[in-house]
Amino acid sequence: MRNRDSVLKALNGHSDHGRIEMKKILPKISFTLSLQMRSKLLLLSQQYTF
Repeated sequence: MRNRDSVLKALNGHSDHGRIEMKKILPKISFTLSLQMRSKLLLLSQQYTF
């Protein structure tokens, strides 16, 4: 339990920084995910056209 408390304290200390990092990272993740989904959908549609 003591470890979890220290982790929570560390997270709280870095919360602002973490939020900024997440704002930077999340759009990139969603963009790459959407690209992957698009390519998969294209492959599927190509497979089922004939």
